[in-house]
Amino acid sequence: MNNNENIKGIKGWLLFIAFHVISIPFYIGALFLVKLNSVSIDKMMCDLMGQEADITIRLNISILAAVLIFFFLLLLIFKAFLFFTKSYYFPILFIAVLVSTISFYLVYLAIIFWAIPSNYLLIKHTVIDILQIGIYSAIWIPYMLRSKRVKNTFVNRKFLNR
Repeated sequence: MNNNENIKGIKGWLLFIAFHVISIPFYIGALFLVKLNSVSIDKMMCDLMGQEADITIRLNISILAAVLIFFFLLLLIFKAFLFFTKSYYFPILFIAVLVSTISFYLVYLAIIFWAIPSNYLLIKHTVIDILQIGIYSAIWIPYMLRSKRVKNTFVNRKFLNR
């Protein structure tokens, strides 16, 4: 039996990725449900923008946040589908989602600096989120690119070539 044949399947370090792929959509789904709660969103917007903020602006920001979270949730569900069908495209999408998440947080941080520079607590939490995602990405992107197990497991190209 070839050594490369032993290194395939969702085993080893890929179990951590499997846990991530399963758990993150539930977290984002819960976040989506929280964003739909208009009372908490209106309170947050009043705190950030001041009590004189227009209700239309708060509503538009709330709707935009809910729509973005919903589409991100759909993307994560699609990523889980690619993972469990062992699609060749999973590592590509996995890396793209990590890079886009870091990019989103950097843009978000720039907006916070511009719009509400005095909110140090929000800036601190955003920087911590960026560092956590950055460390996670620094570990798992090279693994997705170089691992023999990833190359031997995600070989199914049938999904998009029907």
